[in-house]
Formats: sequence, C-alpha cells, structure tokens
Amino acid sequence: MNMPVLNYCLLAVKVVVRGLAGLAPGSACLHGTRLSRITRLFEEAQVHRHLTRMELPRTNLEVLLKGREARFTVCVEGNIGSGKSTLLNHFSKFTDVEVFQEPVQKWQNVKGNNLLALMYEDPQRWAHTFQAYVQMTMLEQHLHPCHVPVKLLERSLYSGRFCFVENLYKSGKLTNAEYSVYCEWFKIITQNLPVGVDLIVYLRTDPEVLHARIKQRARAEEHTIPLQYLRDLHNLHEEWLLGQNSSLPAPLLVIDANETLPNMYRKFEEHTSEILCGKLAACEKEQQEAVTCRVVPHSPVKIVN
Repeated sequence: MNMPVLNYCLLAVKVVVRGLAGLAPGSACLHGTRLSRITRLFEEAQVHRHLTRMELPRTNLEVLLKGREARFTVCVEGNIGSGKSTLLNHFSKFTDVEVFQEPVQKWQNVKGNNLLALMYEDPQRWAHTFQAYVQMTMLEQHLHPCHVPVKLLERSLYSGRFCFVENLYKSGKLTNAEYSVYCEWFKIITQNLPVGVDLIVYLRTDPEVLHARIKQRARAEEHTIPLQYLRDLHNLHEEWLLGQNSSLPAPLLVIDANETLPNMYRKFEEHTSEILCGKLAACEKEQQEAVTCRVVPHSPVKIVN
C-alpha cells in the first residue's frame, strides 16, 4: 500500500470511528488517545501484512472504545510440557495483548514454603492445601484488571477443577470431604464472579512427547513426574474438552502440539486471528482439508492437525 492511499485510509478510519461513536466531524468528545490508538492499530496491521503477508486480527471497535470492560479473554490449556508458556511468550509481542502466566513463583514461595515441591513430594498430605492456593491465585488472574483488548491466561479455574483436582480425587490423593469443599468453592466463584472466558485454546499433546520434554527441560519440581500421571491428566483434558457430554464455558480451538518448536511457531502465526480475537463460529461438516471441525453441545470446536 503506497503512502497516499495509506494516509487516505487512516483519515477514513478517523471519520468512521467518529461516525460510529455518534460524533460530529469537528467534535472533540472522542478522547484523543483512543482515536490515536485506533489509527496506530491500523498502521501496525499494514506493516505486519507487508512484512509477513498475513493479516493481524481486526480488533473489535467496541473493545477499543470501551477498554477492559469489553476485553476478549483467552485461556490456554494443556498438559504439563505442552507448550503453553511458549504460546504466551510468542503472543506477548503484540501491543494489544496482555499475558498472564501461571503464578508458579507464588506457589513456590508461600511465606518461605514451596507448596509446589511439597505437593509433588507428598500429594496425599499437601494436595488439598496446594489446590486451594492454586484456586485462589488463579481467581486473582481471572479478576486482574486488563487495560488492552485481549487477555491471555495460562490455564484457568476450569482446568484446575476438571483436570488437576479431578485427577487427585480419582487417585485417592483428596478425600471426599476435601474434594466436596473445593467443588463448592468453585461453584460459588463461577456463579457469582466475572470469571468467564471467550475462547479456550487446547494444546493437545501425546503423554510420551510430554514426558520427553519434561526430562529435557529438567525443572527441579518436575523430576519425579511419572508417565502415568501425564497419561491420567491427558485423559481428563480429553474428557473435559472433547468428551461427548462436555459443556464448556467458551468455544474451543484444538492445536496438535506434538510438533517441533519451529512448526509450533508456524501454527501460532497461522491462527493468530482466531487466538487473539476471532470468536469461533459453529463448524460445518468435516471437509477434505488439513483442518477438521466437529461440534459439541453449546461449544463450537475447531481441531487443527
């Protein structure tokens, strides 16, 4: 796009924004910083398209005008070692995205106590204490003010409840009383606080691949994680997100994360628009393409191979 045309488009954007906001051409009621932000986004989109031949997501105008109250919230889900931090680090480069990684450092230092290490060392003793603290810190993530259009969360209250707590209960690490108390708190939180999400991105990874990655990255707290534990968590993620009776809080985008790092970055780029601001529509019948879709009740699902 040459400069005269670009300048004309920027002028047109300003006129359209004022029109949609119900302002006269000469009105100063639309705050200058908001207007300049919208034109800056347009400029960034043009530069990005010129350099990469890919479109940046077209952020909803309502989000830009209303701020954090109209944000698009995405939770990135997956097993241990599936690449969640990699995805969040990749998208943190966008100026209109705020990333909230799992507060692992808080779990490792609760007034000098490493709850994460204690839970792995003796889950029978520490599982309930750890998960109660995790639920509290994840609630803080959900409620934390976000001043940009897109909020990316690493995991969520929902995966804590339906995957990790469920696994501890089924394996006998949580008593029936502890499990019931946790579930009651989860019910109260989700029914009374604004913790909803707009999209779930599931990095689907085979347990054997995860086990190899965990050994390679050699984190201190993870050295005792057995392969069976990863298999159990994998099955619970599958049941929660793709089960026939699953009822999800948001549409679901499933990405095959068994790939090498360069291939994962390519997939992230290919699905930037969906991950950052594309609310998934209901999928059509399966087509003879690389992308396969199927629908579960109340939640459109898109599976990327």
